[in-house]
Amino acid sequence: MFEKLLSSFGVSNLKVDTKVKGDKFNIHGQLTGTIYIKGGSTEEVIDKIELTLIEKIENSDATSDFQILENEVERFEIKELIKIGEKENYKQSFTFKVNTNDLKHNPKKLVLKTHVYLVSSIDNYDEDEIKVVYR
Repeated sequence: MFEKLLSSFGVSNLKVDTKVKGDKFNIHGQLTGTIYIKGGSTEEVIDKIELTLIEKIENSDATSDFQILENEVERFEIKELIKIGEKENYKQSFTFKVNTNDLKHNPKKLVLKTHVYLVSSIDNYDEDEIKVVYR
């Protein structure tokens, strides 16, 4: 009972790690990888997984409170209920095409944010940088 209560407060320690295939991403290709999830101390139910590819841009506006702006380049969702048992390992592959029209510059790297939406607990996140190739 106590573990279920902790889980509802997000203390179940579910871990998320997203790995992109290869060490570089060709901006004119597809982004392919795997999301690895390790269950925590109780069973969790995932409502959906959202991958967001972001370009970080230095803000030249001296009056702004934000030094870095985020430009969302692409969003990909996996919409299915997934049960992750206690200490269970789960993996989900993904592939999606990136719309380069939404890039503001030619960044050397992009950020891939993984957002795991949990039904009865606090959501979990992962964030990774990806090197970009323009050939």
